[in-house]
Amino acid sequence: MHWLNWYSAMVLNQFLHRTGHFWEQRYFSEAIPNSDRDRILKTLRYIHANPKAAGFTE
Repeated sequence: MHWLNWYSAMVLNQFLHRTGHFWEQRYFSEAIPNSDRDRILKTLRYIHANPKAAGFTE
């Protein structure tokens, strides 16, 4: 993934005659600690409900 982002940014910057960052700042994720049960349940509920909220299901 890193190579693909780097390569596409390089090609697009050349095409647009520009330099510097093309993509936004890197996305960082973090693991949910096993000890944080409430956070785990909240995250699982969000993931489960997300397709409905996005209008993909009824």
